[in-house]
Amino acid sequence: MTMQTVVQEINTDYDANLQEIRDSVSYDSL
Repeated sequence: MTMQTVVQEINTDYDANLQEIRDSVSYDSL
């Protein structure tokens, strides 16, 4: 596994987490 692959994996997880946070925040603000 190269460093670039590791970074891509982390970015993917990070984006998924951010999306979940955005979803829960928009539900809260409705």
